[in-house]
Amino acid sequence: MSGEGQSPGLLCGACKILKPKSDYSKGQLKKKGKRKCKSCIELSQGVNLKTAKGLSQFMSAFHDKKSKQVVKNVLASDVRKAQEHGHQQTLIPGNDKYEILLKWLKDGGSKFPHLELKYYTVDYRGVHARKRLNANQLILQVPLPLIMTSDVAKASDIGQKIRASGCQIRSSHSWLACFLLQEKYKPDSFWKPYIDTLPQHYRNMPIFFEEDELAELKGSFTIKMIEDRKISLKLEYDNICKHVPEFSRFHYLEFFWARLAVITRIFGFEVNKRKTDGLVAMADMLNHKRPNETSWHFDQGLNSFTITTTKRLLKGGQVFDSYGRKCNSRYFVNYGFSLDTNEDNQVAMFFQLPKPAPEAGEKEHMAYQLKAKFVGTHTRRFQIPFEHKERVTRKCVSFLRVCYADMDELLPLAKLKSLEKIDPISIKNEYKVMKAIAAQARQVLQGFSTTLDEDNEKLQSQELTMNVRNCVLMRRGEKEVLHAYIDLEKTLDDVIEFDNRSLRKYLSRHVFNKGSEPSFAWRKEMYFDELWVPLLNGVKKELEEMNNSLGE
Repeated sequence: MSGEGQSPGLLCGACKILKPKSDYSKGQLKKKGKRKCKSCIELSQGVNLKTAKGLSQFMSAFHDKKSKQVVKNVLASDVRKAQEHGHQQTLIPGNDKYEILLKWLKDGGSKFPHLELKYYTVDYRGVHARKRLNANQLILQVPLPLIMTSDVAKASDIGQKIRASGCQIRSSHSWLACFLLQEKYKPDSFWKPYIDTLPQHYRNMPIFFEEDELAELKGSFTIKMIEDRKISLKLEYDNICKHVPEFSRFHYLEFFWARLAVITRIFGFEVNKRKTDGLVAMADMLNHKRPNETSWHFDQGLNSFTITTTKRLLKGGQVFDSYGRKCNSRYFVNYGFSLDTNEDNQVAMFFQLPKPAPEAGEKEHMAYQLKAKFVGTHTRRFQIPFEHKERVTRKCVSFLRVCYADMDELLPLAKLKSLEKIDPISIKNEYKVMKAIAAQARQVLQGFSTTLDEDNEKLQSQELTMNVRNCVLMRRGEKEVLHAYIDLEKTLDDVIEFDNRSLRKYLSRHVFNKGSEPSFAWRKEMYFDELWVPLLNGVKKELEEMNNSLGE
């Protein structure tokens, strides 16, 4: 901020921060409300290497066009074939650093005699079993001194300087990111064997995608998630530099790299009944698969992070970890991949309290005024899956239940302490709610440049790169959720006038036993069995809420 008597600065239209005039070009100063500071312009366009000064060796690697094209052009089919048919290689060029890492781990007391690293293509690797592994077998043990925890980061030089400066860290991941950068350029760092094996760049991560790759996401709400992530990371970097000026010796893209290294590898666990998190070498090499084939925790008796099998695993097979139940948008933005099949996908929808028609009666206008007090008149954004028990879905339908309640249904709601989660009110109200969701689903679908069928056809191509294929999977997953709600609306149109007997007969023929858990067909069946049928019969049924939030 400026000192006393000086201008408080000019608001950047992108990052919404007051900045001095020197942070704007002459052209941007003339744009007033639409102006962008130099940092935001640089963030959206990429670094101009001719003007970027004093960048580390990392930056040279990061902007190396040859390396960039190699990673960008990796074919998804090549990776899949290597994984499925055993075309892996245990050694790759420059593999000495991995041998150094394994020696460092073993010298520190780590144990993983039945595991080995294998590489499929550039930047794609997995952990494989040297022999057949039994269920409940301990396969990895990494002692606490070899784990880069947030506590270690906070106690380090950079950690203490950040704390002493009064800087308020926006994300707990930034502690480890700052520590990674501090240690990265120390030739005698204890952590050097581990840090040297981290990717030089993250070309598979959406925040580093080029325009032709991002164009594949047209219509997807992940575009905003990606931009929000860029802005959030840049704000964090600027904030740290403001409080600890010496941190500016690292370029902001280096900070981006460090934060991605953390978010793609971090584990949360308890040590001495105290929650912490950290980076665990070797454990962070396992790829994702559900249901889980391994489980991990910190073993107090061994003073080590451990991984144990949950089922028998074949010799030579890849050993997987589970990153948890998440929407593809979270896998995609946080880890750089999308699942081919994911019933937990979510899609962003926008809703607003509908205004009554001018010719509506006084009662309707009074109801609107009361609803406006309850939920406001602004547009609300919800990211929901096709799952009626999901927390975010319940918040969405609760909002809509208020929006479409008549006066008789509305008055009892006024007595509730919170309207955050409202149980189904009536068949008529619920029907209007689902019609509103289906209408919004159709509108969202119009924002995509391809159809669901076209996406499915494109995914059959053997020429898709990993990045493009992940984009197509991402947008297809959203469309599948949208079509599921439209399909549900069509079924409700058929049964809205049915009594219980007619409904049961219809459901037995057209809805029940059409899919296994957790498919969309099964979830549609559960919607009728757990919500619509009880509502029709006047039965109140408590449902266990699910939570698939979109945090880091």
